[in-house]
Amino acid sequence: NYLVKTRDYKDLLLLAIDELISRYGSVTELKRTVGALRERITDLERQLQAATAVPRANGASAIEGRRSILIERVAARLRQGELNLPAYPQIPIRLRALIQAQGSLPDVANLLRNDAATAAKLISVANSALHARNGPVRTLDQAIARLGLQVTTNYVELIANRALFTTSNRKYHRMIEELWRHSMACAHAAEAISRALATGVPAELFTIGLLHQIGRLVLVQLAAEMDAAGAFADAQVTNADVHDLLRAHQGQFGHALLRRWGLPDIYAYTARHCQSLDAPQPVAPELLVVHLAHSIADLLTVA
Repeated sequence: NYLVKTRDYKDLLLLAIDELISRYGSVTELKRTVGALRERITDLERQLQAATAVPRANGASAIEGRRSILIERVAARLRQGELNLPAYPQIPIRLRALIQAQGSLPDVANLLRNDAATAAKLISVANSALHARNGPVRTLDQAIARLGLQVTTNYVELIANRALFTTSNRKYHRMIEELWRHSMACAHAAEAISRALATGVPAELFTIGLLHQIGRLVLVQLAAEMDAAGAFADAQVTNADVHDLLRAHQGQFGHALLRRWGLPDIYAYTARHCQSLDAPQPVAPELLVVHLAHSIADLLTVA
């Protein structure tokens, strides 16, 4: 709100104004890029639908019937309270709180040492070809020192959340694995975009990107459980029907679950609006970053 006047204060003021204009231009360019990419993806989806459409009235009505049955049975399951929502892993929450309290590397090591599986995987990562240098790592303290606090935090998020992406129904294993790969790619892309544009907090955007489709995961797990129990047998529900259910409702489920977990509001907001970018104006920069990262992750995982 004030400027200490030195001999060169006018030059400093011009530099500050240039920086503000540059930042504004970066955000504006990001919005244009996301908008153009969204229009392109929508156009490609329309072309794909037109290319695969087959004029069969009876077939179309049968598909609609199956999807209505699927939605009705999932809704009934929810109304009856027969849904076991996953609990958010505690290690990332405690690690985040420790970092916010400016805990030291030894403090971080002491916390992570309580989770033997996480500690072992971090040592393994530190010895991987990507990070290995100057001899092997043998202890957790050495692993954290080699990786650095931010990279360690990212890996802890990945290790802890990986356990959520499971199902006992083999029919849905591929769907779950594809969702996990997409979530990882989106997390890394969101962090990279955040750093490149100096927008948001890179560490936070990594986690938001990782969790932006958590509602989709819950619905896949619910569908897998119901399918295994024979709830869809008479309706002949297909994978395409399940994908339509996910596309239509994943945002609401993700929003509700992330709020239940008590994560910051921006997490739930992004999960709710990321797919269609239908948030009220002004759109939060974090949502734009994750939406763009989501589109990039789609391209990477498809490739």
